[in-house]
Amino acid sequence: MRPKQPHHAGFTLIELVVALSIVSLLSVMLLGGYTFTSRAWNRADAAGDDSSEIYGAQSVLRRAVAGIALDPNEVKFTGTATALAFTARFALPGEAPATTAITLDVDQCPEGQCLVLALSRPQTTNTASLAVSTPLVRGISDAAIAYRGNGDDTSWHSEWPAGKGMPSLVRIDVGFNGKGPRFWPTLYLAPPGAG
Repeated sequence: MRPKQPHHAGFTLIELVVALSIVSLLSVMLLGGYTFTSRAWNRADAAGDDSSEIYGAQSVLRRAVAGIALDPNEVKFTGTATALAFTARFALPGEAPATTAITLDVDQCPEGQCLVLALSRPQTTNTASLAVSTPLVRGISDAAIAYRGNGDDTSWHSEWPAGKGMPSLVRIDVGFNGKGPRFWPTLYLAPPGAG
């Protein structure tokens, strides 16, 4: 009869190699999942920033057009296929509304072409003078503005001459450079009192 060999508690080398292999495989899978999630989060965050910029720009334009003066003597509205200019009762935070010249145009900025809003007005007893130009949307490829006629003329025009009153609708489309899935929903603006 053989003598009993003492039983030692522990792991064999094979068991350790198998365990380390399984832990390594799980670590690689978790790291891959983390990397994928991180990239998806960053893409969603960038898309959210773009959407906020576009929504903000459209809100500012709606507010500016809604302030167009209804007095025919104050109405100054003119436009081309890439720019428009008008006067409106516009107020900055903490100020009373004042007649302000508003221009929307495509201009160069550090990020390429931008849709730029410019506000200007002389100083009055109630308001300070104003001369501000700010990019609303950066990195655009083009902008197209069209004007729907008023009265019997319901066709769309690429230009709106001064002295013709106000168009019944203004349509603004913006295209973007190939940087991600940016989208500008076509913006239709109805100036107050337009027929």
